[in-house]
Amino acid sequence: MTSYSKVNGISTFTKVNGISTWSKINGFDGVFNWATIYTYTTNATATTITNWVGSAISTSPNVPAVINGQPVVVTASSTFKGKTTLTNCYINANVAFSSNSMVSAFKDCTKLKTVDLIPNSVTNISEAFIGCENMVNAPVMGTNITNMDQTFFGCSKLVNVATIPNKVTTMYGTFYGCISLVTAPTIGTNVVNMHKTFRSCSKLAGNITVVNANVTNFAECFDATKASLAKNLRCPAGSVSYNLAINVCNGANGVTVVAY
Repeated sequence: MTSYSKVNGISTFTKVNGISTWSKINGFDGVFNWATIYTYTTNATATTITNWVGSAISTSPNVPAVINGQPVVVTASSTFKGKTTLTNCYINANVAFSSNSMVSAFKDCTKLKTVDLIPNSVTNISEAFIGCENMVNAPVMGTNITNMDQTFFGCSKLVNVATIPNKVTTMYGTFYGCISLVTAPTIGTNVVNMHKTFRSCSKLAGNITVVNANVTNFAECFDATKASLAKNLRCPAGSVSYNLAINVCNGANGVTVVAY
């Protein structure tokens, strides 16, 4: 496949998968950094990336905002999914994902440590990082995310997670199997489904704060966490969330439900 692009004002020409590569950067003829080279198509409105092909050169690709003069759209199902050499990924804040979805975008990227951010245009990050067993820090999450089902499932080294965005409604199994997670993030104002959210988080301890007064599902939320580690599930006093938590969670797996 032959492609032409201008990266940061530098004209580059590359024949990807055809082995031969030509580039001219500041007057130097040499091999261009394939971490910025993708399989893509460009039309009148967008450049759509479908695969990252730079792993032989770098394991830390950048996703630019513009290629060939058109805004970049990434196909989540194929670009990075299953890329076992990927260690870091840097996404421009103006990058879009097809259908505003990052479902399974980095699934089974077993060496992945860092993704810096999730663009604000993204609404669905379900299963986005399943099996990313070397990820320690969750990315900065965009403000329009609504679905976080199984987002970090099996991220066994995950330690740091920021507050859950306020538009998120469902967190089924979000942190299932995150055995290094000690401190829970504050649960956003619209989350209603917390089925298996922290299941098998064996180091989880301290306060878990639920902001929404109307959570409808706490089933198995703390199953297989350690009863010896005290956990305070904080819910709005007198709320649907509080009453449900008392019935489902209180006194099991080291959980005490606390009204605030």
